[in-house]
Amino acid sequence: MMKTKSFIYSLLFLSFVSFTGCQKYLDVVPDNDIETIEVTFEKREDAYTWFKTCYSMIVMDISDINTNPAFWGTDEVVADDYSRLNVAYGIPGLLIADGLQMAQTPYGDVWKSTKFYGGIRYCNLFLQHIDNVYNMLQEEKDLWRAEIQALKALYYFELMRRYGPIVLVPENIDAAAPIEQMQQPRRPIDEVVEAIVELCDEAIPNLPYYKEQQQNHYGYFSKEGAAALKAMTLLYAASSLYNGNTMMADMVNRNGERLFPAYDREKWKTAAEAADEALEIAAAGGKQLYQGSTEWPTPMLNTIRDIQQSCLNIDYKNKETLLCVRHQRLTPPVFYHPKFTEEDLNYYDQYCVGGFGASMKMVEMYYLCPHLKNFGHDVWIRWKLTINACRQWWRSVQEGQCVLRVTLTIWLSVYSI
Repeated sequence: MMKTKSFIYSLLFLSFVSFTGCQKYLDVVPDNDIETIEVTFEKREDAYTWFKTCYSMIVMDISDINTNPAFWGTDEVVADDYSRLNVAYGIPGLLIADGLQMAQTPYGDVWKSTKFYGGIRYCNLFLQHIDNVYNMLQEEKDLWRAEIQALKALYYFELMRRYGPIVLVPENIDAAAPIEQMQQPRRPIDEVVEAIVELCDEAIPNLPYYKEQQQNHYGYFSKEGAAALKAMTLLYAASSLYNGNTMMADMVNRNGERLFPAYDREKWKTAAEAADEALEIAAAGGKQLYQGSTEWPTPMLNTIRDIQQSCLNIDYKNKETLLCVRHQRLTPPVFYHPKFTEEDLNYYDQYCVGGFGASMKMVEMYYLCPHLKNFGHDVWIRWKLTINACRQWWRSVQEGQCVLRVTLTIWLSVYSI
């Protein structure tokens, strides 16, 4: 009996020692096991990962034809129900054009921590810590800093385009700061413009010309891109959107400061001077307009070819490129290409659904349509069906085929050039 009790006490003692040992073991934190911002900015490769993250929060919202409301948020196009209801990721511009924009959960919203203000926070941290990287030359640090300064200016500019007066973040606010410190007021337009111009001016001297960029930096800011951004900002500042906007004259921030300034004609001079500076920098970088194509049979088609070439950047050799933004999605063409019949699918993309088209307003504004005036005020006649009795445009529509009268007048304008 005594042996049994001794055995039980021994087990209990061993268990206590074992549990105590485990508890002490679990309380130990391994050295250098926590990744901090300071650790991230010790090595070049980790700093470059952060650098790319700074860009990641803006690319989709300015380049993607679906998420940027500037593409579909106007009355230039119309869309069918398929495009509106069956697109998984949504096209907010269509809903804005329908008059469905709202203040609670706005379509195309980028004023949040996961969008542009998140990008600005990443930029600020990069600018604060880039000098701590030990395996980089100072010249490369200066280049990366300039690229991020220009990127931060772009974040501000895109926010200003959408919201007008915005909150400026010269330095990050500590995440543990009281809520009163977090609630920063919107700043007047002139201060926003000044912040963008200052960032561009700081960046331009340390940026290379586009033709001098390293291949893996073609998608980042060049000297031409930063100069163009500065010129665009000052043009917006001089325009009636912000310069003497009477509709917004009474708009003030929480401190009672007027956000939209009174009209100042000198802003137009400042914008013109910035545009001249941007043109000079672009010319020094070898930039020029596409012109003089001869590969197609008529002057008009070659002019169209020049325009097409200006929109392409094959092998990053576009003569007009000032800033490259890498497009993140390849699906948009399926919506504005025509919907093809089954027998044509061997030659065309089977996913083309033909969901978008020009609105009647835009067709009637078509700049090659002087013949539409022949209909006078009888607008409805333009949209009547008629029979094509002319062989002149047989490549587009067969003789005897039923077609909208307005379509024939557009072709007549084109073929008469």
